[in-house]
Amino acid sequence: MSDANARWPICLVSRFEAVDAAAFHTLVDELRKTAASVTDEPGHVAYELLIELSTARTLYVVERWATEADARRHEQLVVSNGAVDRVAPLLAEPINTVTLAPVPAEHEGGDPR
Repeated sequence: MSDANARWPICLVSRFEAVDAAAFHTLVDELRKTAASVTDEPGHVAYELLIELSTARTLYVVERWATEADARRHEQLVVSNGAVDRVAPLLAEPINTVTLAPVPAEHEGGDPR
């Protein structure tokens, strides 16, 4: 994303698939701890933990950040504080995170950046 878009709010959507039921419960606990801690981070807007009903072992975290810089700072923090390493053994596959930004009102097609 270009610097011009850094002022836009950012949404991070991360998918976590637990290896089994026990790992799922531990994963929920870990993600709830993260939810409690992110409220103090600069630029935090929202953090929501959701379950995929069709699998009962797949969780999604939807985070909203004021800017792209805030979102990137948070991503670096969860790596450096060991949160990613703590959940990795609980997962059937690596964490998959998608970064989303709103389409500007003046956008008429093509690349939104």
